[in-house]
Amino acid sequence: MGNRVATGIKALDKQLRGGLPKNQLTSLEGCSGIGKTIFGIQFLKEGLFTDERVLFVTSKDTPKQIREIISSMGWDIAWAFEQGRFLILDIRDYFGETESFDNGDIFVNLIKEIKDIVSKNKIKRVVLDPAFPQFITANNNIRKIYFSGLNDMIEKSDSDLTIVILKNDNVEDNAIETNTIKMYFDQQGEIVRRYILPQKIMFTDYAVKAISFEIKPKDGIWINE
Repeated sequence: MGNRVATGIKALDKQLRGGLPKNQLTSLEGCSGIGKTIFGIQFLKEGLFTDERVLFVTSKDTPKQIREIISSMGWDIAWAFEQGRFLILDIRDYFGETESFDNGDIFVNLIKEIKDIVSKNKIKRVVLDPAFPQFITANNNIRKIYFSGLNDMIEKSDSDLTIVILKNDNVEDNAIETNTIKMYFDQQGEIVRRYILPQKIMFTDYAVKAISFEIKPKDGIWINE
């Protein structure tokens, strides 16, 4: 259990022998609307109650929108923002109006900024939503620079650091190998259910099976056991 990081989703943590592998990168993949952002926030929220500091890196929603999502879930963690324990880094303006990049310098600088925030604030959990900014294009080598930088950040962190990156399942990305969890919809007749599937969790003896879930106020992602 000591090498695990609880997600705050009890049934999933039980299936994964305590949670996500600590000091590793995990990719959470699924279509729009499936609940990836909720998962990411819930993962960070769980860290707050074990006295951790957490960071949400966004290139999709504004910090205000993220706080509105938290409020809509009925999660009262305003104190974490006031105490500087829950930080949000908005990188939407980081790239200006540029949509295509020919070198990885901007991503090296971005990794440095994230690393500085992590080090200065002793951050132990990071979520990137999405994993790679959707409004830009870059070749696979640039993506490798970016994701290798995230892995390097974990390896060189002064303390335990676990990163979850959120990805749309229609994005082909072979730039990095990570732990992988899939989230998807399944429709049988008129009934549509959400499922979560731990597809690849390294160094973990677990049952590879999809489990259905709902999104509930207060509970967040709730596994139907």
